[in-house]
Amino acid sequence: MSIQEAVLILHEHEVVEAYWLADFERLVRQQTPLQHAVENKVQAAYLQIGSHRSAEALVLFEAPVKHSVIDARWYMPLRRLADSAGRGPNMGAGRIRLACRSQCSISWHADSLWEPVTSDFMAIRKALRGNTLRDQAPLTERDLWPQERVSAVERVSAGAGSLLAKKHSDPEVEDLKRTLRNEMEAYRRQLQQLQQEIERQKSLNEKLGRQAGASGETELEELRQVHRNEMAAHAAEIETLTRVLEQERQEAERLRQALNESRPQSQSALSNEEALRLKEEVATLRQYLDSAEEQSAERFVGRLDGLEAVLVAFHPGVGHLTISPAHMLRYADNPLAYAAQKCFVSEDIYRRWLDHYDDPHCQQCKAEIPRIEHPREFDHDLNAYCKLHRQLHLAGS
Repeated sequence: MSIQEAVLILHEHEVVEAYWLADFERLVRQQTPLQHAVENKVQAAYLQIGSHRSAEALVLFEAPVKHSVIDARWYMPLRRLADSAGRGPNMGAGRIRLACRSQCSISWHADSLWEPVTSDFMAIRKALRGNTLRDQAPLTERDLWPQERVSAVERVSAGAGSLLAKKHSDPEVEDLKRTLRNEMEAYRRQLQQLQQEIERQKSLNEKLGRQAGASGETELEELRQVHRNEMAAHAAEIETLTRVLEQERQEAERLRQALNESRPQSQSALSNEEALRLKEEVATLRQYLDSAEEQSAERFVGRLDGLEAVLVAFHPGVGHLTISPAHMLRYADNPLAYAAQKCFVSEDIYRRWLDHYDDPHCQQCKAEIPRIEHPREFDHDLNAYCKLHRQLHLAGS
């Protein structure tokens, strides 16, 4: 069974419409309204489906919409994005190729993609398992792959050849049949050349796709490493500035207390020169405090917000997270708690699942056990032990 291509329309993390790719392209050409389209755009997923009816590649794209109709000028190289995409999650038949906003091999198309959460992958897998696409109308001959079209023409020509092989008593009919046989032979040779050219182009496209995928993955990993280094440097700078600020505040408080204690006892004995010196020290400390506050973590995050910068982090179970400046401090305080919230589980469950995900072995005998792919499906009492020790554990508890 060859690769099949489909487009799913998503709304609020659920699949609401499903089309074969040819039907979706016809829908765009004919300007047919969508049932679940918002005013400005629609979220969709382009899938390449393998022999086990499981996704092998996924491109998450947005299409411009007006009055429930996709703009007829819209275009995106979906197959090219899928062929050069990076690695994604396991959706039933091994890890897929995934193209999304944070992982796009063609940088100028990144703004036209969208970022998924775990519930989106679960909705797509549910749609595939529920035969949503199988219930659609079958593909027409126009939608067949090139090899299948060539085979169809060969079947027709073979049938016509058998008719032309029969003798006829009229010489003019025989001359016409001879002419037709010659034309059919010429067409057959053209078909063979076309088939060879298709195979050559297919092989070339696969080679180019592998090269583009390797270079795109390397470039993406380099960019991620640069981003991680920059964020680590910023975090170290914030920590240093915060520590200096706290030291300056403690020193200022100590001097203020000393000044307040000395005033009632020796105010009459202070000379004008000593009073002026103390005022200058207080003014200098206030300048230090103002300067430290200017460089505080909150001010740094505010500058990031003004620049519309975001932090992209990857956590198993939830995938790539796009973190806005407003949430960076909360993420920095406890990244695992932040990821657990995105998975809709507690931090304790997420930590236990993460230990299991990284090392799927029984906690008692270290025998290999099935890996649970998502924290919401993980039960420590049932999934962290082999069959034998699970029964012993449940009996003991």
